[in-house]
Amino acid sequence: MKYLLLLIFGLFFFSLNNNSCYGQITSEIQEYDSTFLATHSPTKASLYSAILPGLGQAYNKKYWKIPILYAGVAVLYFFYDINQTQYTRFKTALIKRSAGDPGDKDEFWQRGQQNLYTVTVLPLYIDYYRRNRDWNFAGLCGLYLLNIVDATVDAYFFDYDISQNLSLKVKPTLFLSPNSTTLGLSCSFKF
Repeated sequence: MKYLLLLIFGLFFFSLNNNSCYGQITSEIQEYDSTFLATHSPTKASLYSAILPGLGQAYNKKYWKIPILYAGVAVLYFFYDINQTQYTRFKTALIKRSAGDPGDKDEFWQRGQQNLYTVTVLPLYIDYYRRNRDWNFAGLCGLYLLNIVDATVDAYFFDYDISQNLSLKVKPTLFLSPNSTTLGLSCSFKF
C-alpha cells in the first residue's frame, strides 16, 4: 500500500512539472472573443437578394421560397411579354392606318373588312395593353422589393427560437402562509 501511494504521489508531482500531460498547452489558449462568433447578418441577406433574387433566401436557409419567387417572376414576365407584343401590334397598325398609304396594309386589314379595327378603336386597345404591360412591370419591381424585404426579415428572425419548449402556463394556485391561505394565479415561463 505504501508503494502504491508513493507511485500515485510521484506521478502527481511529475504531472505538475510536465505541461504535456495536460492535453493542451495553456500558453496557446486564447481568451474568449465574441468577434469570432458567426452571426447571421440581415445586411448580407439584403445584399445577396438585391444582387440575385433568391440568394438571400438561400443564405437564410429558406430554400422552399426560391421556386415560389421564380414562379412569380416567370408569370409576371409572361404576361408582360404578351401585353408588350399586343401593344406593339396595335400601335404599328395605328401608325400604318394614320399614314393613309393604301398600299401599306396592316395585319388587321382584311379584304372587304378593312375597317375591322377602326382608327378610333385602335387607341383604346393600345391604352389597354400599355396599361397592363405597365402593371406587370410594376408587379415585377414589387416582387423584387418583396424578395429583399423577405430576406431581411428572415435574417433578423434566423436565431429566434420558436420551438415547442417555449410556453406560458397560467393556472390557479393556493399560496399558503402561516396566517392565511390566498388564492391566486401562477404564471410559469418555460424556455
